[in-house]
Amino acid sequence: MFTFEKLRNNTPAALQNCYLETPARGLMPRYVSQKVIDAILGWQNLTPGVTNEHLSNQVKEKLAKLLQVSIDELVMTSCTAHGFNLLANAMKWSAKDNIVIPACEHPNNYYPWMHLKRYGVDVRLVPCCNGLAKADQIAKYTDKNTRIIAASLVSFYPGAYLEIEKFAEIARKHQARLVLDAIQAIGFRPVYPQQLGVDALASAAYKGLMSPHGSGLMYLSSEFLAELEPPELCNRNVVPHTAKNLYGDTEYDFVQSTLKIQSMPAHLAGLAAMDGALDIILDLGIKNIYHHLNTLTRSLAEKLNAIGLTTALKPDDPLLSHIVCADRNDNRQIVEYSNKHQLFLSDRREGIRLGLHAYNNLADIDKAVQIIGDYLQQI
Repeated sequence: MFTFEKLRNNTPAALQNCYLETPARGLMPRYVSQKVIDAILGWQNLTPGVTNEHLSNQVKEKLAKLLQVSIDELVMTSCTAHGFNLLANAMKWSAKDNIVIPACEHPNNYYPWMHLKRYGVDVRLVPCCNGLAKADQIAKYTDKNTRIIAASLVSFYPGAYLEIEKFAEIARKHQARLVLDAIQAIGFRPVYPQQLGVDALASAAYKGLMSPHGSGLMYLSSEFLAELEPPELCNRNVVPHTAKNLYGDTEYDFVQSTLKIQSMPAHLAGLAAMDGALDIILDLGIKNIYHHLNTLTRSLAEKLNAIGLTTALKPDDPLLSHIVCADRNDNRQIVEYSNKHQLFLSDRREGIRLGLHAYNNLADIDKAVQIIGDYLQQI
């Protein structure tokens, strides 16, 4: 059974560094990497059950438990942008349609929708204030022709939990679909799409799910799935009318599940990594992880404020997530200095960004504040 201390001791890079760069890339515990090795060796040695299909179903079962959804509403992808591209190209568009997106969205939740302008779709960019999109602003840009409202559950900068429930109300009012980038939320806090009123969400697995690049997931509500046509076809997502025709049939139907959208198999190693990471997250409990990170994040924000850094969100702000940002003109210099002292953080947009996961502890907070404080004293 995993505890936070056991997870930390099982994550070599967390022990060797003060790693607060999980919003850019999560660390991989040994338990997860061993799952990958076992899967590759199993494939090599023809071990029964070590197949993409078996692992995919196993991962979906665990994801369904984490997200409190049906396995029939989950699609395995390669990353966040892959999920959005599949979705955008599975919808039927006309020139009267529009999409509403906060102007401060991450590029991976921007370009897949912007690319639909080639069909004459109007992409409406909602102005942001301090990196945040407010529900009242979203409402001003939404009308009867809005097909999609796309946003992040937790913004990548300044790391705020957005007013998603209000976004969902606006979408329902205009019969639009709410689509979320959940990469900065899944694995860090409870994410229940059905409770939030979300029609679709996508995420890569290399942050909160502590896996390597190349694996991810998408949730699709069953109602939304019924409206979609697959942008890619192979034998996995069609049912030929002539069952005995082994070479394909000119007449076919789409598979009536999320396999309709997921035509290509997910990578074996990526599935194995997600499988191991989900073991850890479900063992610790996502609510326990959220409370653990809430304590650490508020401590980090308080201590950074105390040494003279003004954080984008105050320590008691209810929108504060596991990410702490501070606007600085010398953000690159802070990152370079910190890296030399084994403190890993990011420079993003107007400042620095620090983020936590379950393998972090209060000692990391104190060390990070000390190193940044030493830099501030030098200048």
